[in-house]
Amino acid sequence: MKRNIFACLLVLGLAVLITSTSTILGAAEEAYLDGAMGNQDSQVTSVVQQQVPKVIDDLGEFKQTNVAALIIGDSRTCAIINSMYNDPEYKNYYFRLDDKKVDAVFVKGDIAYIICSEGGGSLYNGALVASANRMVELVYANPVLLGFQRNCLFNLYGVNDLGNPRSFNRELPKRYSTVISNLKTSIPMIDSAYQLNIGPISDDGMFANKGINNAWVSSMNRELAKISDAEVIDLYAYLMNLGYGTYDDSELYGLNTGLHYDDATTSKVITLINSVLQKNMMLR
Repeated sequence: MKRNIFACLLVLGLAVLITSTSTILGAAEEAYLDGAMGNQDSQVTSVVQQQVPKVIDDLGEFKQTNVAALIIGDSRTCAIINSMYNDPEYKNYYFRLDDKKVDAVFVKGDIAYIICSEGGGSLYNGALVASANRMVELVYANPVLLGFQRNCLFNLYGVNDLGNPRSFNRELPKRYSTVISNLKTSIPMIDSAYQLNIGPISDDGMFANKGINNAWVSSMNRELAKISDAEVIDLYAYLMNLGYGTYDDSELYGLNTGLHYDDATTSKVITLINSVLQKNMMLR
C-alpha cells in the first residue's frame, strides 16, 4: 500500500536527525525572513569539516563511479521524495524529517539522488539557502556521497517565489545565481548545475484566485532564464507539452493551492531529471 511519508514517518519513528555546530547563512536568512535583503547577498561558504554524525556507512552494492543528482527544492520536490519512497526500485539510504524540511538519499541503478527540500520554501523566506546549507552538511558528514564520477546539481525552487513583491523578483536571477555559484564552491566536485524553471499551476487554485496564473509563471520564467552558473531546463514547456495535473490539497492547507502535482505529473518531472542525468552519464 502506498504511504504518504509526511503523515506516517513520525509515527513510525523513522526520522533521522543530524546536528551541526555550523551555520552557513545566519544573518542573510534572517534578512530573507524579514523581506528586506538590503546589501546581503545569498552566500554558501565552503565547509571543509563538519561536526555532524556520520549517518551513511556505505551505499551497499552501489559503485562510486556513477552519477549523483544533488537536488534542492520546495514542496514539489518533497513530492519527488514521496514518489521515490513508495517505489521499491529506489533504495532509501537516508531520511530526515523535521517539520516541513524533508531530506533523503535514494539509489536506483547507476544514479544516487541526494535531496534536501522544504515545503512552502522559497528564496524569499530563506528556504533555498537553508536547503543548500543542509546539502553541504549532508555530503560532508557522509564522505561516501563525495566519490561519484559525475555530480549534477538541480535547483527546483521557484513556484513559491511567484507571490513575492515584483521589486524583489527582479533580483531573482542574480540571487539564485549567487546561491548556485556558492553551493558549487562549497561542493567543488559538482560538475554541472541546472535550474528547472517554474512548472505550470492550476487555473482554479489559491494562486489563481489571487490573479497569479500561467501567464505570470511564464513572465517569471523569462526572468529565471537570465540565471548564470546553471543551465536552465524548461520544465514549463515540457509539462505543457505532455500535460500535467494537480490535486486538491485543501485538506492539508485549508484551501486548494493549485500548486501541487499529482503522482503522474511528479513522475514526469523525475523522468525529465533522469534524462539530464543520462546525458551526464555518457560524459563519464
